[in-house]
Amino acid sequence: MLTLANESTAVAVDESHDKRVCEPNFFIVGAAKAGTTSLYHYLQQHPDVFMPADKEPWYFCGLPNPAPSSSEKYQDFDSYLEIFAGAGNCKAIGEASVSYLTSPGAADRIHARYPHARIIIVLRNPADRVYSWYSFLCQYGIEPGLSLEGALADEERRIETAVERRPTWFADECILYFQYGLIAHHIEHFVRRFPRNQIHVVLFDDLKARPKETTRAVFEFLGVDANFTPSSFKVQNPTWFPLSIRLQHFFASRSRVHPFLPSRKPIRFFDRKVIPSVCWINAVLGRLRKRARALLEETSAAGLLN
Repeated sequence: MLTLANESTAVAVDESHDKRVCEPNFFIVGAAKAGTTSLYHYLQQHPDVFMPADKEPWYFCGLPNPAPSSSEKYQDFDSYLEIFAGAGNCKAIGEASVSYLTSPGAADRIHARYPHARIIIVLRNPADRVYSWYSFLCQYGIEPGLSLEGALADEERRIETAVERRPTWFADECILYFQYGLIAHHIEHFVRRFPRNQIHVVLFDDLKARPKETTRAVFEFLGVDANFTPSSFKVQNPTWFPLSIRLQHFFASRSRVHPFLPSRKPIRFFDRKVIPSVCWINAVLGRLRKRARALLEETSAAGLLN
């Protein structure tokens, strides 16, 4: 095996099979609920940027890896590299596992394998990001049913539960909302490992208000044509807050095909059809209630002004 690597690309050549194997040279490491999915889709549209269809392989979280079941297949290096097989001659090859930012040792593991990799960190107002994360977990039925205020008051007990169950799936730790908002020390891990010129910070507010200019700066950082403009800047992965948090958790926790819970077999009709339908309806009703409330507020405000 002959390995060729420089600051802009990492390519392995298997001499026995004469097969070119592409490897990543940049990583969007987080933070979650800060616009990383939208940025991932914007970058995907560039002809000289390759990002795999599976956005978050979680490979560098290490083992035991508390990854969702959808990422379990990427926990060995050969399987991980397969997601970059379609990169061709793209100059920038990357992935976007937002768990890398907070996963212990992820910065060290990425640096050990790819010391010249470019690192993209997306940041958002901590309070807004925590509330968005809370809403996201309510949508998928992970939050057991408390209001955010109640969950924050319950955090000390939740911390004890997470410690008792470690190492398990990350659900116990992801509902620690106050701790979830503290990411400065996680950013330091990457700053200490990688030179400053290999790290690019994107602000959520900039990405939302000025997606074209913000994405162009990322293209420049990655060393690809910065004059390219994505055809779509549609916001990705919006959160639908459910009508009933407890109902969402009740059904989601019983699913055997939940995207963020360990898979259980055999899979039932109840798992494939009933649970997704109930959870989707609950989320839609919650969204409609939010819209109705916003409309009522607008009408009330207009009445007061008149």
